[in-house]
Amino acid sequence: MPSTEEVAELIKKDPTAVDAYMPLVLEAIRDDKDIAGKYGDLKDAVADQVLKEVKTKNNKYEKHMLKLCETCLEKRATKYYHLANDMFKEKQIINWKQHIALAEKLIKTFEVPVALVRNKNDDWWGEERAASDTEMGGALNDCIEAMMEGFDRDKILKKVSKCMVEVLVKLSKMPNELQIVAGHAFSSSSWHPLSWDGTEKMLPELYTNLYEWMTSGNVDLESQSDDKSRFIDGILSSSLEGAGSPSKYAKEIYKIYQYVLTQDLDGQPYSGYGLLALTINSGFVTKNCGNQRLIRDFVPGVVKMLKCDNEQLMMTASACITSFYQQVDLLAPCADDVMEAFLDGKSDLLGLCLKPLYGVSPEKILSRFDQLAEAMEDMNQTNKTYIYMLWDDVAKDNAKLLVPHLDLMMDDVTNAQICHQVVLILGTMSVKFPGKFVDKIDKLMRVAKQTPYTIHAVSKIVASVGQINEKQAERCMKILVDKLKTIEDTWLSVIMMDMKRIGRKHVEVLKKYRADIEPFMKSQAMGVPDMVQSLIDFMEGRSLEALADDVEDVKEDVQNLDDRVTETEENVDRLDKTVTEQGQEIDNVKNEVTEQGQRLGDLEELVDDTIVRVDEIDRKTITNAPKWSRDIANLLNPEHEHDWRFLAIRLGFTGEDVRNWALSPDPTMAILAEWYTIHKSSEATFAILTALQDMGRDDAAIIVEEALQAADKVVPKAAPDISEKPPRVFISYQWDHQPEVKVIKEHLEKAGFNCWLDIGQMGGGDSLFAKINEGMRAAKVVLCMCTEKYSKSENCNKEVNLANLLNKPIIPVLIEKIDWPPSGSMSMLFAQLLYIQFFTDKEYVRGEKFWEDAKFAELLGQISYHVAPDEEMITDEYRNWVPQIDDLPKVVKKANEKKSTDDNTKSEKATDQAQEIIPQVFISYQWDKQTEIKTLYSRLTSLGFSCWLDIMQMGGGDPLYSKIDKGIRNAKVVVSIVTPKYALSANCRREVSLTDALRKPIIPLLMQRMTWPPEGPMSMPFAQLLYIDCTGESTQKEFRDAKFDELVQKLKEHATVEDAVFQSASPSDTEKPEIEEAKQVEEKSPSPPAAENTKTPEAEEKEEPAQQNEPPKEDAIEDQKLQPISTEDPAKFAGSTVHQQTQPPKEDTEEDQKLEPMSTEDPAKFAGSTVPEARPQSEMGPKHVEVIQPERSASAPKERARPDSPKKKKKSSVCAIL
Repeated sequence: MPSTEEVAELIKKDPTAVDAYMPLVLEAIRDDKDIAGKYGDLKDAVADQVLKEVKTKNNKYEKHMLKLCETCLEKRATKYYHLANDMFKEKQIINWKQHIALAEKLIKTFEVPVALVRNKNDDWWGEERAASDTEMGGALNDCIEAMMEGFDRDKILKKVSKCMVEVLVKLSKMPNELQIVAGHAFSSSSWHPLSWDGTEKMLPELYTNLYEWMTSGNVDLESQSDDKSRFIDGILSSSLEGAGSPSKYAKEIYKIYQYVLTQDLDGQPYSGYGLLALTINSGFVTKNCGNQRLIRDFVPGVVKMLKCDNEQLMMTASACITSFYQQVDLLAPCADDVMEAFLDGKSDLLGLCLKPLYGVSPEKILSRFDQLAEAMEDMNQTNKTYIYMLWDDVAKDNAKLLVPHLDLMMDDVTNAQICHQVVLILGTMSVKFPGKFVDKIDKLMRVAKQTPYTIHAVSKIVASVGQINEKQAERCMKILVDKLKTIEDTWLSVIMMDMKRIGRKHVEVLKKYRADIEPFMKSQAMGVPDMVQSLIDFMEGRSLEALADDVEDVKEDVQNLDDRVTETEENVDRLDKTVTEQGQEIDNVKNEVTEQGQRLGDLEELVDDTIVRVDEIDRKTITNAPKWSRDIANLLNPEHEHDWRFLAIRLGFTGEDVRNWALSPDPTMAILAEWYTIHKSSEATFAILTALQDMGRDDAAIIVEEALQAADKVVPKAAPDISEKPPRVFISYQWDHQPEVKVIKEHLEKAGFNCWLDIGQMGGGDSLFAKINEGMRAAKVVLCMCTEKYSKSENCNKEVNLANLLNKPIIPVLIEKIDWPPSGSMSMLFAQLLYIQFFTDKEYVRGEKFWEDAKFAELLGQISYHVAPDEEMITDEYRNWVPQIDDLPKVVKKANEKKSTDDNTKSEKATDQAQEIIPQVFISYQWDKQTEIKTLYSRLTSLGFSCWLDIMQMGGGDPLYSKIDKGIRNAKVVVSIVTPKYALSANCRREVSLTDALRKPIIPLLMQRMTWPPEGPMSMPFAQLLYIDCTGESTQKEFRDAKFDELVQKLKEHATVEDAVFQSASPSDTEKPEIEEAKQVEEKSPSPPAAENTKTPEAEEKEEPAQQNEPPKEDAIEDQKLQPISTEDPAKFAGSTVHQQTQPPKEDTEEDQKLEPMSTEDPAKFAGSTVPEARPQSEMGPKHVEVIQPERSASAPKERARPDSPKKKKKSSVCAIL
């Protein structure tokens, strides 16, 4: 074999002959004996010549490069780690997306133990040089980081992360120097972190290996920066942040935590053990602070860290305790330690724990009460606030303890920031110790003058002093009356209540000021007139005894009235006798009239019998049509735009049939007779009712509906087979996957959605099909558990077709990997829908979840569009399943900061609850951009805009559609986040359609490269709008560039940032006309407006002024930076009115919404003809009527009538040919 130098010379002669020299290169690398060297002729030739040549050929030599990369890693030498590093960084050399299996093989090469070989450069630095700083260790670290960067670039890092975790498990078991370097490189990459999803079962073994290695006696973590400390900390911090299900590995983390706390944590800076303690506190204890059972054992260790000398460890421990300070059960055993740390001044945050600890362990707080009082003199304002919060509770139970510290509180009463808390405590103390405040009233009144919102507490203290004796009563009553004349109306009732307190013991003093009180009877302040009347009644001595005397007087009057009533009854009896005699005479006259009436009745019966017989003869000529057919015929036979000919076409008859019936004297009866002959009665009636409604012939549809209602009264109702509350979610599946479906059903019901499943349904054949039919009709939404066998199952196909015919929203859920859409008869329907992928690569365990939490949350969000969850069914696991956005700012209502006493506080709270903030900016988006939208929401609200976002509206008793409708109607401007998925989403199209119908301004933000305007129904609303290009990664990351400024300027044209807008819970009379007008506009808007693009003349007239203010469409298009518009399909052009059936419809909220068919033909062809042209019999006949499930507007839900539950329908604005 040639040497490395000879192969290098061969490469330099002809670098393009890759196929010729690559086998020699591989053999030369395997035979190379230089392990520690950083440079070499062969390595340099390959890096400079071969890789340069390969990059120009665009993956032509990918097989050679894969073999070269594998050989370099298996060689485990410094220079070849560098060569592999160069290969991983270049995408043109290897596309790893096509070689996942080989990528996992390369990852596993790093788990083999390799001895560290130091070269001369390393020896110059000495033996103390860390392995990661050596030439070989650095090359290994750089190689792994480049490999993770390449995998992340080619989108396979998440797929191979599980393999990396398996390697980390092996590396953590007594690793050598290079294994430590490799493990740290895998776990500590901040730019390309590995994914820990689905690795929870491997973490106990990983943590156990680390614990055994740490406790083996060969590991010293005195320095936080050495390789061992960084290796362990990297694994802990990365796994604790990325992995879920903490209960599965809590025991192993606790063992590591306990061992770390046994080491010396004092000193500056903290050691490697301190680094691990910080990581566990922040990554596990603080993260799971809401789970008491999980972190209970960790709390003593956190408290122990409060006592160490390292300031950073101490502050981290105090912050950790503050995160669960309200969970007093956890802190109660450590109350003494917390109190001692607070008194030592180690952390101001610990003051938050004092008030909760007093509630559960008052004796431990009271035992150090004097120490707290002494320490208050040197405390800062924050700690004083915490102490006074504690004293507020102490004053209610142990006010005597606070008396010695009264002077301290009187000093702080002049501090404007804490005076309110202090005065509240003094008010509570004054009830039990009023004599202590005789000489302090003047100072307190001055405080009340400077800070008016403390008057309620100061007034309470004055009233307490006024109850001591008459002298003090005179003094205090005068103070309160004087204050009554100058105080704001808000506090009048408060002062009058305290005046009444004094009057209870000294009523004569109160009477002296009656003249000062009575003028307030005319006050407009709430409750003041009633309070004045109460004081007057009190002064006049109106008591229960006086009320009893009044009752006796009333009783005497009632007795007198009773005697007079008795005399009147006797007179009435005499009149009754006279009336009876006259009545007998009238009865004789009535009898004669009755005889004449009977004769007329007999004649009427004879006429009615004749009419019935004539009707029977008529019905015998048309034996199959129902009796109401004659009334329908009378309405449809006269020539009209929508007469019997249009009905025939709607029912699927051919033009030849229409021409034959035109010769009949009663064509409508002929149509109905043939229709009922070839169809079941119930199906025929439902089809006719639907056709009449779609034709807009409500006069004829009402006749059918009334006939169906009358028939319902005649037929006895069978005992219901389903519960009073039928399940609103119907699950359709194939029985081979019954265990997985049962788990999905169980978790959906935990989230509050009752589900129908055919498990447990007794009977088979027709009985089971009947129950499936009932369950499907009662459901609001249908979940299809898609598998290969499901798409081929005949029964499953029937269920899907029934859901489609009933116009039920369908949500496909993939529980195994299949092609989409699935082959077979379902493909046409499912091609329009977006599926949710539940299956994963991990093995299914019976009875356990097999999906990702994010996918399940997406399913819950989709179901919530149509069904509101049952609050009684929701378990703790799914109590807060809505995506959290705790980091977003909240819109705070600007209100008077003044506070009132009991009555006034209740009234103000009632007023505040009747108001709600109206967001002025409605953000419309598709959930694939939820992370960026959270950032945009945060930026807009931080600038003062009140925004509506759907994830803020989750939960409650109403479906999300009603909240979306209300949000768009109340908004002043709508921001549309346009992406390809947004253009395909049916719900997003509904939001745009409702916005367009309500004439709300729209600001489009383009978040992904795509054609403009978007293809499909959204093209019409967006064609005249200028979008803001937000496709840049920097823009979507922070929204702080010029594009965001442009958005803010446009928002300010429609929305205001000065004040928040509020709306009362019940709209005022002045607002109702505007709401009714908006509803009329919405009802006039065709559904779906984006698909039909039809507008009434009134709507066009309303739209013309708005169009005059808009720039010309051509200028708008030239100003926009548009992507090239595809010319492959003319129907995709933005201006096309042809409905794109390939767009997936989104689920509907109401199961009974009216079905509005969509026409795939030009409506103009139909409008101009008297007899519309029908399809050929081969495509559509009277026995086979195709029903197309259209998309509908969520803003104007309509109910769809059925034979068993007819309801009046609104007139359809578009008639389509089926």
